[in-house]
Parts: sequence; C-alpha cells; structure tokens
Amino acid sequence: MKRNAKQIAMALVPHVRAYLVTKVHAQVWREKMDTWARAELAKFEYKTAARWLEGRGGVGLPARITDPKDTYLMDEDDYQLYREEWQYFVDGLNLGLEPDICPALMAEEMERQAGNRLLEYGCQLINLPGFNLESLNIRLEWRQEAIDLMCGMACKTGKIK
Repeated sequence: MKRNAKQIAMALVPHVRAYLVTKVHAQVWREKMDTWARAELAKFEYKTAARWLEGRGGVGLPARITDPKDTYLMDEDDYQLYREEWQYFVDGLNLGLEPDICPALMAEEMERQAGNRLLEYGCQLINLPGFNLESLNIRLEWRQEAIDLMCGMACKTGKIK
C-alpha cells in the first residue's frame, strides 16, 4: 500500500514517542552519573598513572583528573578506589542492577535500541530502495539525521507534545 507523507508521519508517532522517552531517560541518567563523577573527582585527588607519562618520554608529573571522561588514565589504586565509590553510589540508587552495570550506559543502550526500532519501522513505511537500517548505520550522522527527520515528521502531526 502506498502512503502519503501525512499517513507515514501519523504511523511514526508511537515509535517517535518511545524513542523520545528513552532519549530523555538517557540524558537524565548521563547527567546524574556525570554529576556524581565530577563531585567524586573533586573530593579526592585522583591522578594519572605514571605509565601515561612514559608515552611522552616520562616528562611531567601525574596530573589531577577532573573530567569523568579521563578516568581511564588513573593508576590502578586510584581506579580501584574510584570504582568502589562508584559502585557504592549505584547500589545506593536501589535500581537492582548487577555490579559494574552503569545506569547511564544502560539507558543509552535503550535509546539506541529505540532508535533502531524507529528506523526499521520508518524505513519499511517509506520503502525507498537503499533506505534501510543497514545503510543508515554506515555513518552515525546519517543515522541521527534519519531519526531527526522521522521525529520532525511525527512532531508536525501535533500528536506529540
């Protein structure tokens, strides 16, 4: 059955809604975990491991780590303490997660899966040769542009508030 743009947009509404809910959920959890990590990094003086200085000829002193994205640079002892504090925080959230499962990463995976479901359904509806999940996943920019396009179509229906 051939569909017009309005019919496609209306059919996308439930999938877009599900995607947007998971996207917000992932953003909230990422912010929560990053806020904890920044506070933890400010509380203790976690330092970069000496092995990272060797790559620069051993020049310089271990630097204090202040960005959560740099925690992989910690020496073994600092990282062990950081992970114990992290696990204590996550356990305190009472989410029932297994050890070493990050709520933010779990939420981001749910967002990725919801995006895939949206793309798969949208590609079926649009039914253009070469417009499929596999081709869109070749480049992350293409994937996100297709998701944004489908979200925009569904939002213009007025059914998403």
